[in-house]
Amino acid sequence: MYNSNYYGVFVVTADASDYGDVLKNIIAPHVAKWKDEKRAKYPDIDNRMVYIPVNEGTPANVNGGYNFNAACKIYYDSIKASDPTATIAGPNDALYRGHSSMYDFISFCKANNCMPDVFTWHELQVGCLDSMDEHIADYRAISDGLGVNWRQVVINEYADYSDCGVPGRLAN
Repeated sequence: MYNSNYYGVFVVTADASDYGDVLKNIIAPHVAKWKDEKRAKYPDIDNRMVYIPVNEGTPANVNGGYNFNAACKIYYDSIKASDPTATIAGPNDALYRGHSSMYDFISFCKANNCMPDVFTWHELQVGCLDSMDEHIADYRAISDGLGVNWRQVVINEYADYSDCGVPGRLAN
């Protein structure tokens, strides 16, 4: 679930604490209730329903500035407060930002007990289909180096920008 879609706009400008309140008091309680209603039929419902609080870096406004990692901590804690068995994905950025960015994110999450259950990002740039393996290998090397168990990796958006909106090209 792309939770920031709650706002109905891309590049959400909500402050992280306001969005955290929405996650904690509106989105997660409704999802938790729905999951409880479906749990008998789908005992693995927590793995089927994955919260994705951030899409392409937004929203991440914390105390008047951009602080992606601190925002992710707020969102993680907000979701878990209302849905303790939730599966949460992240960082879900627009691209794999490279070794140092992923290292900082995983280090922060490890130190602050907000590690995503599923690692997600997009591969939308030219040539990304050729470099996905390298990005996943880098993520795994960082995790190994920090003593963090690998999480499932999901590339949840992938296409060349020039192909987006052109169904015949996307089918290829």
